[in-house]
Amino acid sequence: DWKGNQKLLWDGLGRPLSFTWAGTGGFFVLENIPETRIQIIEKGQFQDSIPVQSNIKGSCAGIARRPNGSFLVSSTEDGKILETSAKGKTSVFSTQVFSPEKLRLNPDGSIWVLDRLMNELVLLDAKGQVITRVSGKPFQLSDFDLDANSGSTQVPLYALDSRTGVILLHQPGAKQFKENIKLSSAQAGIRRSFAYIPSQGFVIAQNDEAGSLVWIDQMGDVVPNATAVETLLAKGFKEIADMAWKADRGLQILSQNGWIRTVSLNFGADTPTPSPTPAPPSLTPTNIPTLPPVTPTATNTPLPTPTATGTPTATNTPQPTPTATSTEARSRNTLKRPMACAAISAITTT
Repeated sequence: DWKGNQKLLWDGLGRPLSFTWAGTGGFFVLENIPETRIQIIEKGQFQDSIPVQSNIKGSCAGIARRPNGSFLVSSTEDGKILETSAKGKTSVFSTQVFSPEKLRLNPDGSIWVLDRLMNELVLLDAKGQVITRVSGKPFQLSDFDLDANSGSTQVPLYALDSRTGVILLHQPGAKQFKENIKLSSAQAGIRRSFAYIPSQGFVIAQNDEAGSLVWIDQMGDVVPNATAVETLLAKGFKEIADMAWKADRGLQILSQNGWIRTVSLNFGADTPTPSPTPAPPSLTPTNIPTLPPVTPTATNTPLPTPTATGTPTATNTPQPTPTATSTEARSRNTLKRPMACAAISAITTT
């Protein structure tokens, strides 16, 4: 405040690796330093912390919240998926995955798990037993996401293969992936993160030196195995560990540097055009070239409040323009000014 008093919101120093939703606008963030804990963030402020009580080796990399309120946490080096109650009581949920990492829940309660070393996706039932394993030719699976709008008890999923630069599609019941979209830049060996925007396309964090965030239209369902045009949305999104989209939230992006940004993407009925407007000094908006049939453009108009839409709607422009803006709320050294939250809101530290 103006007197120089500071209030710690969230120090963000625990190298967060994954998150899941909390309440109407909050997050459960998985951190590992100095110990594995689940940090509860509501309205941009730290609320509470849940310890993950276990003698595990290395970092826990994935988190999911079950319908009963408990959390599943993946211990990659130990080959265990742990279950932690809201009070911090921890037990072993499953040992069926060799190196479990990212977790995602199906509507029926089953769990998809990314096996990092085996480069496969494993589907577990609600008791932690294997239903199926999905693999194929040698992959380097960086990330995966579920089709949140499917409406089925088990939903289609998309996976990103960074070795060959391909977005893969898996339909419920299938034994293998189907190549859906070829990326124009393979970037073999670089671990990228991505999120699927149902019926629209994909946002990929390249995790390159520039921190590039790119948009890819969902053309693979129309032209199978098509080569995508990767359209640059913004720079400055570095060390991205997790991304997720939700109809009433927009796109949430988590960085290991200790911030979460909420990206709003609003689409018109005919020509969706994503256009993030990053506000932090580290982000440089870029004019976005034409992407047939999508024309993303970048703007420089920060929004005062987060906006996330389930059924995307057009903005007040002649052509519908999805918007994404960014402000950062810093928890140390810079709290002499009010905390700002906008359509990309970042909770961070320096």
